[in-house]
Amino acid sequence: MGISTLFNASSRFQWHTQEKDAISEDLYTRVIKISLLLFTGYSYFEAQKANAILKDSFMGFNQGAESKFQRAYTQYQLAALSTVAFFAYSGTKAYLRFGRDENFKSLNIPTREIRNLEESNSGLQFQNRNQRIEFVAEQNF
Repeated sequence: MGISTLFNASSRFQWHTQEKDAISEDLYTRVIKISLLLFTGYSYFEAQKANAILKDSFMGFNQGAESKFQRAYTQYQLAALSTVAFFAYSGTKAYLRFGRDENFKSLNIPTREIRNLEESNSGLQFQNRNQRIEFVAEQNF
């Protein structure tokens, strides 16, 4: 699991009839996640700066510095909570979307098995408007 997995929208785990829908959803989610991380980092450093100002005030009794620290710390907590919640939401969404189509109908992936060409029938036949069409796979080396 790479770091890029954390920034995807899980759209590649779901079957889409239009590839552009998956790409736009990935881009949209990636921008939100990176923005939330940057805002959380900014809020953290603002809270640290306000904490340093409060520490340097006369015995911590400066009301302006204390209220600024409380606002900055609350902003950091809300930003961190929003970031964690959005990452958890997108992870849960990826789990729920795995092996489904865009209407959330199961594709029955666990029941499918991979077969070699030799194991399957050499010809694939189907009926189409009373016409018989046959596809044959050959291996030439």
